[in-house]
Amino acid sequence: MKKVIIKTVLTIFSLALLSGCGGRRDVYNQALEILGPFPVSGGLCFLNRTLSEIVRLRVTEEDSLTIDRSYLRYHPLKIVEVDNNSRLAVLHDGRDQPGIALLDPSTLREQDFLPLSEQFDSLALAPTSRFGVAYFSGSSSSPQGIRNLNQIQIVDFSSPRADPPVALETGGLSPRGIDFLPAGSGDFDDIAVVRVDNGLVLIDMRSPAQEPLWVRFTNSPGGLSVPAEVVFGTFYADGGYIFVRLQGADDVLSIRLTRSDGFLRRTINFLNVPADSYPTDLSVLGDGPFNDKVFVVYGTSQGKAAILDANAIQTDEKNFTFGLPVTQSRLLMADDGIKRFVAVFQPNSSSSRVYLVDPETGDSQTVYLQDRFDQVSGPQDGSYLVVFHPSLGDTQTPGMRVIRMTRHPTSGKYTHRIATYALTKDISSYAFTGNGMNMLASLHNDTVTFVLDLDSGEYLAIDLDKQPLATGLIPKTNWSYFHHAHPLGSVTFVPLDHFSRARAVMLEGFVMEGLLDPR
Repeated sequence: MKKVIIKTVLTIFSLALLSGCGGRRDVYNQALEILGPFPVSGGLCFLNRTLSEIVRLRVTEEDSLTIDRSYLRYHPLKIVEVDNNSRLAVLHDGRDQPGIALLDPSTLREQDFLPLSEQFDSLALAPTSRFGVAYFSGSSSSPQGIRNLNQIQIVDFSSPRADPPVALETGGLSPRGIDFLPAGSGDFDDIAVVRVDNGLVLIDMRSPAQEPLWVRFTNSPGGLSVPAEVVFGTFYADGGYIFVRLQGADDVLSIRLTRSDGFLRRTINFLNVPADSYPTDLSVLGDGPFNDKVFVVYGTSQGKAAILDANAIQTDEKNFTFGLPVTQSRLLMADDGIKRFVAVFQPNSSSSRVYLVDPETGDSQTVYLQDRFDQVSGPQDGSYLVVFHPSLGDTQTPGMRVIRMTRHPTSGKYTHRIATYALTKDISSYAFTGNGMNMLASLHNDTVTFVLDLDSGEYLAIDLDKQPLATGLIPKTNWSYFHHAHPLGSVTFVPLDHFSRARAVMLEGFVMEGLLDPR
């Protein structure tokens, strides 16, 4: 492994000298506050709030690593790629002028600055990356001592402009969450769905002059009807469906969202939930015949689920009983890329079963995993299920199993297959590659990391110099990264196509690289 320690000794000596300099005494007497990493195309960014600067570790076309840095005008909080990756947006919390700085990704120099009305601490980015929503997460405090929790602000990164703030006026706290309709929703792209106490606020970010569309919920006996989960069906030219599960309630809502004369319109239905049941999880089933359907898991001792019709037409509904408690669901695509199943399960229970439901026929297969599990995950495309076990069999050895659905080339029958992997320790962090074929993972309190081919079962493991805090992938490259604990920054980079210690590069001390360079 190649290890590069960047001026660490010189930097510490420089800090000691500069702490006595009159003009910089305040800066260099402050505790160093570093945020990150933030993955961006071709690199990783770190934000130095103490010195108000951005540091980027970048992978070049020659597969070498370079360090870029740029000073900022205010204290940065978050950085994201916007407007089709043409700019970097940095959220600031400046006391005099909070806002978002737009940087040229090639030089890291500021091109535009969008003032904001409040010192927002969060920025949600729409899937199209053209729009963002600045808001309060509810966990931060304002240096000014007061903040409007019920105010958000829409930002158009392509214009660029920050629209006037939107007052939610819910009487509650800050937004519970912000969702967006999926990219590819046509005329309904860039619709923000703000989850608030007792309702949803739908905002057409392309039309800032249009009034927000409210969906208000009736108060539950406890005083609040909080949207716990929001999922989206496929949207067409004439509209589509939004499904909502309410926290602690037995209601599932379907919202038909349409346009009339350019304005958003909605129709609400309460779906049929069995008596003595409450929904715990929602899954949408894709387009075609299931576009107006939602898969609902119920929290009952008998383990029940149903496919409900968005228009509450009971003749189109299917019901399932599994005999054991289930609380969650997840889509699983067969290896032909056509057939979809719904995996239904309950983590952290005595059950070791996963049920695979065919939404078309109503048939289900039971996967007997032999061991209880505490988490189920998988790639975004749903091609595999990865199940994490605290122990395998009678041993104390943790492990994981990979489940996939395969289609027999002759009979056309779909069956599940399972691969089992033993681990020396629990997995602490992991990531899936964009094509869904590989899983990158690190072990808890260990320096070992590995990459697993989910299809073939082949894997490569290496021993790093330090245990990672976080594991991830560099967008638009074939490189992985492992973030380590270090006050001045420590990251190991390993190419996925040459996953070995020989090709690994560890950078340390990069946060303070160039500290003495003129600004």
